[in-house]
Amino acid sequence: MYTHLVGSAPALLKHGFCEQALAQYPRIKSFSRVVHYARRDLMIREGMTGDFVCMLLEGTAMSYRTAENGRQVMLRFLQSGQFFGFMTLFSGNQHTTTVEALEPCECLEIDKAEFRKLLQHEPALLWSFTEELAEGVRNSTQIVENSFLGAERRIHKCLLRLCEQFGSTVSGGIELRINITQETLAKCAGTTRVTTARILGNLIEQGVLRVKPKPWVIRRIEGLIRPAKKKLLRSRAAKS
Repeated sequence: MYTHLVGSAPALLKHGFCEQALAQYPRIKSFSRVVHYARRDLMIREGMTGDFVCMLLEGTAMSYRTAENGRQVMLRFLQSGQFFGFMTLFSGNQHTTTVEALEPCECLEIDKAEFRKLLQHEPALLWSFTEELAEGVRNSTQIVENSFLGAERRIHKCLLRLCEQFGSTVSGGIELRINITQETLAKCAGTTRVTTARILGNLIEQGVLRVKPKPWVIRRIEGLIRPAKKKLLRSRAAKS
């Protein structure tokens, strides 16, 4: 049982903790703790015993799996208010993914056994995990589809994904409010850092992307979308 108590109930509400869980706050804080992680820290690891469920309170992180050849396959980016490590609630006792902090993060760790009891009485909270599982299925499907694309298209799609999740419209385009690096983007696209640097260089020359000063800004999003549309048109033409 954890003895380090988490912050106040309003703080949890700020981070998106559902009202049903807040109603059980006196119980939750008795089996939860807040843990701080530095950039590049591994918050959970594949094969690690899953004794707790995590909720990201502050910061951004990424989850990935490691293939037999050692290649890291990016699954998704995580931001505050999202759960991770919850698959052990439903199957097995070991985590099947690794989650790495992309910047300093604050995480709420909830004892798995006690949380499972809570879920039995809080169907609305259980439903939030169903939504997370559905997102995981969509991500897995996208990864399979992307595996048939070339490195350039995979990087374009990763940048579009970042725009959707972390983008904010500014005068110069779409600002990516996440601490993204070439190494992180290479993991996301499933390619090498050298290849990623070359493709990003082309996007910078074309005026599609700006990386300095940080944060990155997508200056012309059509430069990322247009290649996909052209490919779709060619595919349709070939079938007709």
